[in-house]
Amino acid sequence: MNRRSKVIDVASAADLVSDGDLVAIGGIHAHAAPMPIIRELARAGRRNLRLLPNVSAGLPVEVLIAAGTVAEVYTAYVGLEDFGLAPAFRAAAESSTIVVHDVDEPFTIYGLKAAAANLPFMPLPRGHQSTGTRSLSPELFRTVVDPYSGNEHVAIPAMRPDVGIVHAPRCDRFGNVFFDGPIYQDDLILRASRTAIVVTDEIVPDDYAASGRHKEVTVPSFMVSAVVALPFAAHPTSSAGHYGRDERMLEDYVRSPEQWMARYVSEAHDHHQYLERVGVERLVGTLRVDHKPRADRSQT
Repeated sequence: MNRRSKVIDVASAADLVSDGDLVAIGGIHAHAAPMPIIRELARAGRRNLRLLPNVSAGLPVEVLIAAGTVAEVYTAYVGLEDFGLAPAFRAAAESSTIVVHDVDEPFTIYGLKAAAANLPFMPLPRGHQSTGTRSLSPELFRTVVDPYSGNEHVAIPAMRPDVGIVHAPRCDRFGNVFFDGPIYQDDLILRASRTAIVVTDEIVPDDYAASGRHKEVTVPSFMVSAVVALPFAAHPTSSAGHYGRDERMLEDYVRSPEQWMARYVSEAHDHHQYLERVGVERLVGTLRVDHKPRADRSQT
């Protein structure tokens, strides 16, 4: 069987996102964010995006809101972890510039699971009735009766993203995805989305999946629409086994969001210009952990 490469450039990947789309974003806190596409969407001036970030959202959501691309967010949290609050998100929420759907982690996870299973809705585990989330977003939480036990359950709609965008340390050119560290809900985002995009630090050889150099394919190629391969593709967030988070960059954002957006988004016309502004010495000398595949590390 002839397999085709799914590798495309970042601009082409951003073109897969249309105004008004429901966009799921992978990563969590300051880890594993698909930042090149986030910056490209911000520069391209997308409008009225509806975001479904992972259960603890950070810089990707903040950057898209700061760029004026967002209309709605389904979230339990948007912040910059130990660096403080997300200023653009907070300002937009307080001024009602965006609609914030207050949801919780079960909503995100089970909503994606329902979409991945092609179900119209998903009942939540018993006990959710006692939480206060339903009163915050009553349009999203309904009740259904279990036809077998007669018990009442809170239910949520399937959340099928128009586009899902995640970062993975390694991927082959056909779209087989290899996660080295935590997966969060990123595999679920790819399975649930109509268009699934993976941003990766490294394209591995075609025989990587069968060679034993990785324990398994995390997400198979038929669930992936496109692959974007770029060095330091999660920066300034971390990539498991490749590099840590860039704390100075995150601190700089909190100190002056407008200057940060101008320097690293508006004025950096592509990912390579962005990396030049960050500095090769900083990227390689300070942040990089070890770029060798796991099997190679174990042999040294």
